[in-house]
Amino acid sequence: MTEVTRLFDVVPYQLEKFPKADSLAGKDNGAWVTYSTQQFANRAKEIAMG
Repeated sequence: MTEVTRLFDVVPYQLEKFPKADSLAGKDNGAWVTYSTQQFANRAKEIAMG
């Protein structure tokens, strides 16, 4: 992928070009939890598949 032209392109682009072990963070039961780019991509795919 060479450029991002749609919102849907962001996750694959980030995974290919800038994978990180701590790409996103959020609170789970009051504690901060980090998620890798791959974990986020996997979860987004699961949600999209319904």
